[in-house]
Amino acid sequence: MSLHAPRGQSPTIQIVGRGRAGLSLHDALLSVGWQSAPPLGRGGLSEHEVQVDVIALAVPDDAIAEVAASIPWTVTPIIHLSGSRPLTELGNHPNIGSLHPLVSLPNRDVGAKRLLDNCFFAVAGDRITIELVKALGGRWQTVPDEMRAIYHAAATVAANHTVALAAQVEDLARAIGIDADPLYQLMHTTLENVRALGPHDALTGPASRGDWATIRTHLDAIGPRHEQLYRTAFAEIVRLAAQTPPEDLL
Repeated sequence: MSLHAPRGQSPTIQIVGRGRAGLSLHDALLSVGWQSAPPLGRGGLSEHEVQVDVIALAVPDDAIAEVAASIPWTVTPIIHLSGSRPLTELGNHPNIGSLHPLVSLPNRDVGAKRLLDNCFFAVAGDRITIELVKALGGRWQTVPDEMRAIYHAAATVAANHTVALAAQVEDLARAIGIDADPLYQLMHTTLENVRALGPHDALTGPASRGDWATIRTHLDAIGPRHEQLYRTAFAEIVRLAAQTPPEDLL
């Protein structure tokens, strides 16, 4: 099947998966002129072939191989939306690819908007993935199978670890009875500094200048619940700052 619909017709896609990713992609593509039928459940393509330009599997990572295997053999490109799984998850279909949006999709409405907002996509395999990115007005880079685990680990650190740090910020703010919003603003401006200057030059604070007495007061004050995460971050901070802390802080 051609990468493009016949002249005068909009490109077509069938999404398998009714979660946030599938619904967000469905809505985003409809808004830019693609034809997208309502997303199907996991077994929706097991008994018949649909006539579309691409099939996209927006299912949990552990279900990709099973769903791909349930689809009758087809030359229609089949892609998955996983950031971590290789193309081999799609089995023996001849035209396969992957398209992972590097953005958080908390719900359908927000997700569709973010997919259309200069979103970055990690792609691999069939060129239909690039056609999809272009349609959405996004950016892309090829991430081969052997690099996908590292890529996805970086994405997880950027997203989930940030949330873990924010939860610690909220807990500490609550302990002293202040609103967390000013601290979130500090996180926001710090990320802006990192983006503009890089981690090394954006680093500030007591560990970066070797103020070990202050670090000890922090550890004494925050208690054992928060100490492990604080110490883990501290180890990376002193590495970035090329500082050598006393042994009791290692």
